[in-house]
Amino acid sequence: MIRKLEDQDIEQSLAFSQYAFQYHLSPEQAVERRERAKLHEIWGEFEGEQLISKLHILPLKIYIAHKSFSMGGVAGVATWPEHRRKGSVSRLIRQALVSMKETGHSISLLHPFSFAFYRRYGWEWFVSYKTYKLDAAHLTLLTRTKGRVERLTDRSGTSLLQEMYQRFALGYSGMLDRSLDWWDYHVKPFSYQVGVYRNSEDQPRGYVLYQVKDRVLEVEEYIFLNEEARIGMWNFLCQHDSMVDQIKMRVAEDDRLPYLLANPKFQQEVTPYFMARIVDVEVFLRHYPLAKQAGSVSIQVEDPWAKWNEGIYEIQDGQVSRIHATHAKAALTCDISTLTAIFLGVQSASFFYELGRLKGESADVIELERLIPKQATALFDFF
Repeated sequence: MIRKLEDQDIEQSLAFSQYAFQYHLSPEQAVERRERAKLHEIWGEFEGEQLISKLHILPLKIYIAHKSFSMGGVAGVATWPEHRRKGSVSRLIRQALVSMKETGHSISLLHPFSFAFYRRYGWEWFVSYKTYKLDAAHLTLLTRTKGRVERLTDRSGTSLLQEMYQRFALGYSGMLDRSLDWWDYHVKPFSYQVGVYRNSEDQPRGYVLYQVKDRVLEVEEYIFLNEEARIGMWNFLCQHDSMVDQIKMRVAEDDRLPYLLANPKFQQEVTPYFMARIVDVEVFLRHYPLAKQAGSVSIQVEDPWAKWNEGIYEIQDGQVSRIHATHAKAALTCDISTLTAIFLGVQSASFFYELGRLKGESADVIELERLIPKQATALFDFF
């Protein structure tokens, strides 16, 4: 039987998570986790009173093309080993899709243990992150700026960081629209050193979360609203050159720091990160900010795991409508994972057309491409 977990099931769920994901909670941490579990929607499959598999849905928001979308974050998916490969997770995923639609989440994100596994259910790889590893020799000052970096220690400064983060995040598709609670519990900015860049008019224009340990400078977040702030914060990090032997930074995949440095020859590794899936196509497309209002194209969507999405959607002069005519024919056809990747800007419509995942005439593919805003993807959080 599949049902939503209730208060009396939480102890089972906590014990299950510690086994499945191989960690141990102290008594204090367990109390905190029980409280946090109340913020999740947790679905489980039971045999009698025994929980045999579970799935968490986190009610979150993400930015896509400068707009905030309600998003269901899928996490904590697990099955006891003796019950694996019996279809339990498939049944939970189907239930989760129904629940997310009913809750109003038009899109879902998850961090996969296997990309191939979740592609079966319509999720698609949509974001990667880049990791830099530099020697201290790369810590060379760039052009000096007129601003300054101040160290922030007052925890009330979270709202200041939030404001800058939000402006930066709007420039990407996929970034979380963070709540202050998310900052406090998940980001924990003041567990790091916090440097805020202020320009010559004392306006905050960027921040860096970092720590120095064992002669390694690790940068957790590097947020800048303009190039002056990017350079000013880099120059600040360079002042640690006598303290460290190595610098590690995690940044967005499109980051251009190597072009600023005299020697860009250092380790730069791109890692596939999260997957995304449109849960409710009609709601998603009606909320989606098209790049151009003029233009017309129709798309037939295939989605065997969420049948409510199957059908033809017409975009005409900025308006989205669902075509219910029995014998109607769409200009383009694709499955739900391809549709998700195209509208999140992961790759162009032409790219998926060349792969054979988007079918139709090339002129209609170009028309669809014109309607999609050009925006890179990024995600700095984990769940």
